[in-house]
Amino acid sequence: MKITKDHYEIIENAINKVIMDNPCAYDDYQKKGLSDMRYRWDCLWAAKLNDFIRDIIYQYANDNNIDTVLRKITKKHAMKLII
Repeated sequence: MKITKDHYEIIENAINKVIMDNPCAYDDYQKKGLSDMRYRWDCLWAAKLNDFIRDIIYQYANDNNIDTVLRKITKKHAMKLII
């Protein structure tokens, strides 16, 4: 993963808060036929990390690298829903 550990933790904490504040959002996205990728990126923008992503992350990473991080974070929550 190209994102640094410290930056990963910042993103993870912010995304976790969004998901915890909106526990039904993933189900709503599925019911509407929206993609998992759309859900991941909407969580990122809902976390209000726009400036951080633009000013810090995009200095050394691209959208594919960011999506890898988002996939890893949201997968943890998806697994909790299954169990």
